[in-house]
Amino acid sequence: MTAGPTPPDEPRFDLSLDPPQPRNRLGWYLVIAISAFMVAVQLGTYLQRPAKEQFRRTEAEMVLRMAAVQQALLASAGPQGKASPAPLPPALRPELENLRDRALRFAEKDPEAARVYAIVSRELGRPVSPRMLRPLAESKDERMRLLAALYAGEAGGNPEELARRLDDGTILGRYAAAHARESAGKATGADRGLVPPSQLAAWIAIALVAAGVLMLSVALWIGYLVARSRGALRPLGPPLRAENAAVSDHLALRAGLLFVAFLVLDALFSFSENGGLGIASYLRGLLLIGAAVAVASVPIQGRRLGLGAIGVGWRGLGRNVLWGLAAAVANVPVLIVAMIFGLALFPNLPTPEHPITEEIAKGGWAVAGAVLFLGAVVAPIVEEIWFRGLLLPAMVRSMGGVFGGVFFSSLLFAMVHPTGVPAWPALAAIGAMAALLTFQTRSLVPSIVMHAVHNGTLLVLNFLLFGS
Repeated sequence: MTAGPTPPDEPRFDLSLDPPQPRNRLGWYLVIAISAFMVAVQLGTYLQRPAKEQFRRTEAEMVLRMAAVQQALLASAGPQGKASPAPLPPALRPELENLRDRALRFAEKDPEAARVYAIVSRELGRPVSPRMLRPLAESKDERMRLLAALYAGEAGGNPEELARRLDDGTILGRYAAAHARESAGKATGADRGLVPPSQLAAWIAIALVAAGVLMLSVALWIGYLVARSRGALRPLGPPLRAENAAVSDHLALRAGLLFVAFLVLDALFSFSENGGLGIASYLRGLLLIGAAVAVASVPIQGRRLGLGAIGVGWRGLGRNVLWGLAAAVANVPVLIVAMIFGLALFPNLPTPEHPITEEIAKGGWAVAGAVLFLGAVVAPIVEEIWFRGLLLPAMVRSMGGVFGGVFFSSLLFAMVHPTGVPAWPALAAIGAMAALLTFQTRSLVPSIVMHAVHNGTLLVLNFLLFGS
């Protein structure tokens, strides 16, 4: 096994198997068994969603937040000094109608569903059924009882005081407060108080950045293809090659041991601090990174590897970071197409959603810090060592070439994620881009950077959409 030309100032990792060793398929058995177990658990949880169908407040809040943002943007683009709110964007009406229908199915038994049903009905100008307000009226929560009185037309007193009591800081509370003022004939302003100015500014910035990223991604692809056609930017090759089947088995064993470490740590921390999203999450993340580094570095079966051999090192760091940032931008349109393809391919399956969304919906800086640490720091380091550093070269050898290795390692990378089947094409596209980056740069650093930027960006957007 070789790691390409090694500069004289870097340690050389002796991974050769001379004389050739007999095959030991234990690593492959571990990889297959544990990955099959992980995929089965993820699919079982995911496919049970329709059977355990329940109203999901987070989805309702996302739809209402997007409606509020679009209305606020339309209002901000209107004549200065305009006091009346912007009309509901026609494109959002079907989405709100769909949300109202979903809430209606659960409104008689679920106060949260009844709350959403009443708010969305008022937004659409639809009547609110008194029967659906009963769960609110009978709730022990005073705010829910006030909501029932508001939408039944029985709320009295000072509308500003009522609005203050209804506003719990969530998008649902802000809608209810706006409705309380509007029911009393009070002006709410063009933005209706639904989107704080700081959030609106953030969304405007995000929209501008997104447009710029899409244009830059196209320019990057054009520039890369033109450069390649002129003989520049030739791929340097992978940082590590499995020269024979026995070496492939050895790398698979290391990947299998990392699978084991992941499961053990997941089991240990699943019983502490709400699944490990408190202080324990930082310890869990550090232990995962330590496990990945150890599995890639310590001698196993008398053979040494090392982070340098799989492409992790300081050499060319600035160039590799730039490659990772450029790949993160260039991959955006690829991910959009892959996500649309996945949703079209599996239209009848539940909407893909990462379980972390539920934690994000609970809000709080502690959750934000833990989620960002695990998602944007730990996951990129561990998963890139795991899938691109160890499994990819093993699969390139065992699957008969680069295409098979990239395809199957990327597919496995997608399948072990708990997001859902329709997200598999997009996740596999991330894995494939990361694999191609290692072949382009002979380093694992660009794929780690790209992975971190991707996860960090998605988490920030999730906090904006779902965070309280």
